[in-house]
Amino acid sequence: MSLADATRAVGAQPASLEARARICAELAARGVPAASACWARTIELAARRGHFFAALTLTRRHLQGRAREESLRALAADYGAGRPRGRRPPPTMPPARPVEPPEDTAALTAFAVRLCTDLEGLVPLEGSPQPEVPLFSALEPDAFVALAEALAEVPLRPGDVLAEQGAVESALYLLGQGRAVVRQARPGGAERTLAEVRAPALVGEMALLTAVPRRATVRAEGPGLAWRIDAQTLADLGARQPGLAAQLVELVKARLLSNLVNHSALLRDLPDVGPVLARFALLEVPAGAEVIAQGTPPPGLFLLLHGVAEVWAHGPNGTARVAQLSEGDAFGEMSLLSGEPTNASVRLPEGGVLLHLAAADFEPHAQETQAFSRGLEALADVRRGELTDLVEPLEDTFEVVDEAWLVDE
Repeated sequence: MSLADATRAVGAQPASLEARARICAELAARGVPAASACWARTIELAARRGHFFAALTLTRRHLQGRAREESLRALAADYGAGRPRGRRPPPTMPPARPVEPPEDTAALTAFAVRLCTDLEGLVPLEGSPQPEVPLFSALEPDAFVALAEALAEVPLRPGDVLAEQGAVESALYLLGQGRAVVRQARPGGAERTLAEVRAPALVGEMALLTAVPRRATVRAEGPGLAWRIDAQTLADLGARQPGLAAQLVELVKARLLSNLVNHSALLRDLPDVGPVLARFALLEVPAGAEVIAQGTPPPGLFLLLHGVAEVWAHGPNGTARVAQLSEGDAFGEMSLLSGEPTNASVRLPEGGVLLHLAAADFEPHAQETQAFSRGLEALADVRRGELTDLVEPLEDTFEVVDEAWLVDE
């Protein structure tokens, strides 16, 4: 597209970032010094109209030095922890402004610069609330700028994989543009769709907390753009920006807790889940760890945040896997309520993340959370049935079963 055509496109669609970027690119290709100012105003237009990732992308690609720093700090003011709060007004839809660019080269260049830097009527008032952005909206300016500089840009084509089930990757992704689908392969070759993700969204954030293999595959459904940050980069950032790594991890934990409340049958109907969750401690469990050993004193209640847990019951004539638990499930409730030794073992073959409420911390608050206690009792009734159905027939039928029999289904 010629410079003249680009100016006509801006006249037809004054708020078009694509048309304005074409003017900027053409001016830069001609070596026009004002190209940087045009990029800065185009980025301002994107940011003020709510297009955070477009503004970040253009800043990273086209601004340098002081202009880049100022642009990122302006983004921090609009989208970071100190951002304006309240209801965000819808962006204006400006009418077309037909233009006829001059034919003289110098005049055309000056005309294009004026057109590209003129944002009158295109942006909301300064200080207007902007959309919340994952991770960034909780960061103070210095941490915000440091993270914006550290992210690696990942262009996406249809079918590209952001996270692959079974892979161990210490990195998370911010989906800035486009959409993706989350699918999980099941035993026997079946596959289920867990979610459809639309930008802006976090993908693979568990990698900041644990080395558990990915639990699902995330694949781009069309063209898009993501931003990647790995654990080592995050650690390096943390050395320069004390508290940044811890702040990001806390954000991930908050997201996990939100997901847990949505998926846990034990928690989703509680009128106020906050006081209950506040009593739990977060545990990162290594691969193969046995969290509960059968026959031991009650260890308390566990809620599975991430990973797979296997429940095994050991009888005089053999051992059986009673259940396989996934995110949102609870275990340890039977011994917690009865006070008796545990009647099954629980292990996490690939490791994971748990919430743990010690037995000593449950009883003092049981009366305060009666709805939670009733949910535990109902869950315990189900588990008793599972143990009876599986363990008793096993004891009646099998001779001694060697440990080699313990294979995953």
